[in-house]
Amino acid sequence: MNISTGEGVALTLGSLEKKVFKACEMLGKASVRDILKQMDDVYAYTTIMTTCNRLHSKRVFSREIKGRSYIYFPSSSREELDRRTMHNVLGRIVDSMTEPVMEGFLDILEESDVKKIETLERLITKRSKKKTEG
Repeated sequence: MNISTGEGVALTLGSLEKKVFKACEMLGKASVRDILKQMDDVYAYTTIMTTCNRLHSKRVFSREIKGRSYIYFPSSSREELDRRTMHNVLGRIVDSMTEPVMEGFLDILEESDVKKIETLERLITKRSKKKTEG
């Protein structure tokens, strides 16, 4: 996934949050100062600190205390964050879906890539079989 394109977890992050996430992800575990050094742009320490706190409150970052400062790190793998984000975003959409909206969704998939509909059909079949067997 490319964090800058708005895929997965990036769908719910602002532009600075994406940059901070990417810097921290590259470092693994990092203090605000470490993240600041990793970033290409110049930001105030407090700006990055606030952004890290926001990412923590969104459950994108976890943190542990070391001395007098926090060490931040991604709360899950990129794949898990993407899955969790998409589940939350799509969950809100699905809750309000009517049949015409579902048809529109299929139209969008079809316009995007016919293989996506085939994948969706395969996943629905797999899920249906799992339900009847279980």
